[in-house]
Amino acid sequence: LYNQFNYGETSPLAIFEFMKYMVSNAQPRYLFIIGKGRDINAYSQYRRVPFAANESRDYVPSAGMPASDAAFTAGLSGTTYDPKISTGRLPATTPEQVAAYLNKIIETESASVSAEWKKRGLHLSGGIKPFELTLFKGYMDQFKSTAEGNYWGGQVQTLAKQEANKIQLLNVSDQINKGTNLVTFFGHSSPGTIDIDIGFATDPVMGYNNTGKYPVFLINGCNAGAFFLNGAIFGEDWVLASNKGARNFIAHTSFGLDNTLRAYTSLFYEVGFADSVFLRKGIGDVQKEVAIRYLNTYGAGSESGTQVQQMILLGDPAVKLFGTNKPDYTLEGTDLSLVSLDGSPVTSLSAAFGVRIIRKNIGATGASKLPVRIIRTLPDGGIKTYDSTYANVLAQDTVLFKIQQEANSAGINQFSVIFDPLNSINETNELNNSASLLALLSSNSTKNLSPANNALVNKQNLNLIFQASDLNSAQRDYQIQLDTVSTFNSAFLVSQKITAKVLGKFAATLALKDSTTYYWRTKFDKPSANESSDWSTTSFTFIANSPEGWGQLKFPQLMENEVSGLLKDLPFKKLSYLETTRPISVTTFGSTNPTPVTNVSFKMDGVEYNISSQGQPCRNNTINLVAFNKNSVVPYAGLPLSFQDPRTCGRQPQLINSFLLSELETNLNDDLAAYVDAIQESDSVILFSIGNPGYQSWSANVKNKLGSFGISVAQINSLLNGEPVIILGRKGASPGSAKFIRTSSAPATAQTVSLSKNITGRYSSGYLKSSLIGPAKSWVKFIPRAAAIEPSDEVTFSIYGVSFTGTETLLFANISFNLDLDFIDPERFPYLRVVLNMRDEVNLTAVQLNKWLVHYETVADGILVYKGESTQQTKQEGESFSAPFGFVNYTDKNFTQPLSVRSQVVNNTTGLVSVTTQTIPAPIPGDTSKFSVVVDTKGKVGVNDLTVFVNPKLVPEQIYDNNVMTLSNHLLVKGDVTAPVLSVLIDGRVVKNGDHVSNNPKIVVQLEDNNQFLFRTDTLGLKLFLKRPCETAPCSYERIFFKRTDVTWSAAAADKPFQMNFNPVDLVEGKYALRAEGVDASGNSSGEKPFEIEFKVSTTTNIQLLSAYPNPSTAEFYFSFQVSGVELPSEFLLQIYALDGRLLKEYTRDDVSRFIIGTNELIWNGNDASGSEMPNGVYVYRLNVIANGKSVTQTGRLVLAK
Repeated sequence: LYNQFNYGETSPLAIFEFMKYMVSNAQPRYLFIIGKGRDINAYSQYRRVPFAANESRDYVPSAGMPASDAAFTAGLSGTTYDPKISTGRLPATTPEQVAAYLNKIIETESASVSAEWKKRGLHLSGGIKPFELTLFKGYMDQFKSTAEGNYWGGQVQTLAKQEANKIQLLNVSDQINKGTNLVTFFGHSSPGTIDIDIGFATDPVMGYNNTGKYPVFLINGCNAGAFFLNGAIFGEDWVLASNKGARNFIAHTSFGLDNTLRAYTSLFYEVGFADSVFLRKGIGDVQKEVAIRYLNTYGAGSESGTQVQQMILLGDPAVKLFGTNKPDYTLEGTDLSLVSLDGSPVTSLSAAFGVRIIRKNIGATGASKLPVRIIRTLPDGGIKTYDSTYANVLAQDTVLFKIQQEANSAGINQFSVIFDPLNSINETNELNNSASLLALLSSNSTKNLSPANNALVNKQNLNLIFQASDLNSAQRDYQIQLDTVSTFNSAFLVSQKITAKVLGKFAATLALKDSTTYYWRTKFDKPSANESSDWSTTSFTFIANSPEGWGQLKFPQLMENEVSGLLKDLPFKKLSYLETTRPISVTTFGSTNPTPVTNVSFKMDGVEYNISSQGQPCRNNTINLVAFNKNSVVPYAGLPLSFQDPRTCGRQPQLINSFLLSELETNLNDDLAAYVDAIQESDSVILFSIGNPGYQSWSANVKNKLGSFGISVAQINSLLNGEPVIILGRKGASPGSAKFIRTSSAPATAQTVSLSKNITGRYSSGYLKSSLIGPAKSWVKFIPRAAAIEPSDEVTFSIYGVSFTGTETLLFANISFNLDLDFIDPERFPYLRVVLNMRDEVNLTAVQLNKWLVHYETVADGILVYKGESTQQTKQEGESFSAPFGFVNYTDKNFTQPLSVRSQVVNNTTGLVSVTTQTIPAPIPGDTSKFSVVVDTKGKVGVNDLTVFVNPKLVPEQIYDNNVMTLSNHLLVKGDVTAPVLSVLIDGRVVKNGDHVSNNPKIVVQLEDNNQFLFRTDTLGLKLFLKRPCETAPCSYERIFFKRTDVTWSAAAADKPFQMNFNPVDLVEGKYALRAEGVDASGNSSGEKPFEIEFKVSTTTNIQLLSAYPNPSTAEFYFSFQVSGVELPSEFLLQIYALDGRLLKEYTRDDVSRFIIGTNELIWNGNDASGSEMPNGVYVYRLNVIANGKSVTQTGRLVLAK
């Protein structure tokens, strides 16, 4: 490069000329410089002074002074200062650093384009003067407003200095490790730090561990970008750190001004986060665009040039700041919950309730609106769909989707929530837009269990089994009735009051009459205010020797079925097609009536149609016709002629066809014959005259053609010319059946006739759809019986297979006879649904269903009961909570396999959801499987709901509603708020600050907690650091990791604290410091500040005697001496004398339990050798210590004053 572009001379000019060549010939997008560069200001002769051995080399030179990599392409666009090519530099000095950074970029670009952490930002607002704290915080708030709006929609946390000190140490490892896309600082800085000192990424003390979540740094201050100096630079450390740190780093290489830095960063946020084009471009592209806009806005002066060129970028300029301009809406099951709208529990009786939805957008902000759909699957398999539209979500918010209560909603409801259901919004990921919530909506009433609804039974004596919908119900009274009619008023009626808790039972004896349908109902005897007073009614049919299964043999049983196009008429016990009506009124006049012809009236739904203001009025001397669809009674014109054609008239759209005598028969497919042919079979037609239509002159063809409307030739011949008439006909009716409205007064031509009537339409087809049938262990046979009333009736049956998820698949169509079902796989289709289809286009009469039966082998069923206390239970965090349950098999069937139990605990404070599963033995018929749900209370401080679901739709069962129970607000967990006690012992003692210790100390750190349930069992809660002597102060701490060979540890238990043993060997002489900090299993810290102690290590033996204390004393005297070095005392003698020379007490080496390197203590209690207390007075002591051949003696007086 130097040879080709700068005559062999090492100079940044070579790079500039090279880039000029590349711009002209290759149009590169990015310039990425790999290698440390040095500032030319560091040398007296540019690049000619040899580098020292410990000095950073100049691998790729910088451009200009202060250094600027942007200058390598500045001016190549024809401008003065902004760079032509987006430029970045990796200030590496070793191949390992390059490889480490490459791995970080590979990791970054291999990850998902959208991720939750990429929407987070961290603002650090500094300053060292009081006014700067407020000023800089205001700047940061402006940046935050931009970042949190369109198009990034970020979530920005601001940490601001509160005191105007020089430097404030702040550990942001939690934010960095969790993941943040951008860290912006505004304040004062230097190459080595910022005034909010967050430390180096590689410093183990700071605890940074953000693998895979590497942020971009934007530092607004002075010299933080001076990466061309010798030594460790703050930004270089973050970028070059392996498996942690940053992916890019932007900072000023020299002196920054707050106004220019603010302007630059404002533009950076506008381009990088509020411009959808640059949102997905490389960070170098963003920086390049910022330079262009800055110079265009503030002018191309030297101050502006300095600002845009000296904001240097470390790292790959092609790496994207965000990566996408598409939204990415994401939803999880834990983001959904039901919410009461009136403060009462949500039940099937609630008029309405809300689905709380936590909406998250981990991509860019999208359209102004976000459609949300909820598909609700009711307990009977019915589907309800609700749609709504909400404002677009920037990052995360919560909306409440109001749901109106539906009929038949008691039981387990599934709410499937879908964002953008029609995929109308282009997202980065379309597969994370939906989640489901299963919720039990209690009916606050009773539920009939056995026999199942519509069951076929073959026993005369059986138990009627029912339950309270509240599985926590206390013992109470119920009413039960059994009858052979649905009105419960026959002579057979049986009524009984039953006392039971949750599960009730009544022994019934049936009449022996075969194929008798029985109806039975239950309810609370005395319902409370929030309970239903309605009966729960079901039916079953006794058929002697019948296989078990499902059947509807009586009309009242059909009332629960879904219909379309049909009416279920219970009083008459018949099916009929639905009818629709439309009110019409017609008034017309004879030809000699003086009333103006424009007063002829034809109204539908009270609206006049013979008007001219929105069409043309119908003409005089015409016959006029309007047709009505036989099903919907929607009017239509038989001949839809053009607007200008007078043969269509009245209000637009013109529905009235009007014919003069001369227009009745043209044979051009536009006459009365064509009109009659265009009318659909069985459609109704109204004809009315205006003036004199000339009846007597109508041809035979016209008269005969009108016979298709039920109008006979004789009826037409009876009309006088000019007589007013209104005719009601129907296509396909027999001639003579049409109804004529005429006058009986004379003269007829001068009279008025009127008609007001409802035109009735009736559906010609429909279906009757059964409720869900099953689940089945095996399918046997389908037996249908339906009666057609007329030959025109068409009747068929269809059978649908229904999966556990509610998906329906058509298995058989057009069935009209018995059908064997034994080849249907019950595992694939545990449920069936049968449909009766009917059609009659001629007479519009409905088929009558006599019965339909499905024989199948039924499955077992059970009910969950709680056997614990009903009151709220209180536990200490960490203390185990056990909830006892039972699952009762009330049927005569066996389950096919053991049953799974799903338990869910929801913390009402945090919303945290924890789920556990277990397997229990399936109860045999009539038996109960007892089990307990054990809840780990760790992390569940506050009030918790417990939901238990036995067999969550894994094994076929008749009813699942009674398998699930929620104990609301049942578990109160009290948190541990007491701080643990951190103790540090060196060589078995508490060391005083500055004391001596041996060069092979035994350091024991203990973390003791008063919580008897949560124990620290891992190493995450304790950090130990050792500061060793160093040549240049200040010395740094070294993290003592647990994996070291000189470290052992033991977990805490009920009888012992957590303990760490650190046994360094052969410590060199000098001053040391030990730092320890601990957190218990509940997250309580051992103190606001870490424990710190300084100590000394000496290799030379020395003894220092300290004065006895307290002196004078009322009881005891403490004698202490300090030993340094490696040798312990070999001789020790302490003697206490009275003033008369008597030896009162003597202590030798044998009287001291152990000597230590450091401070040793011995206590005289004021007694003589015999144990007698000495009187008040003055005493003399003599202390002599010998260690490593050195002898030290100290004497003194003691004053005893009791």
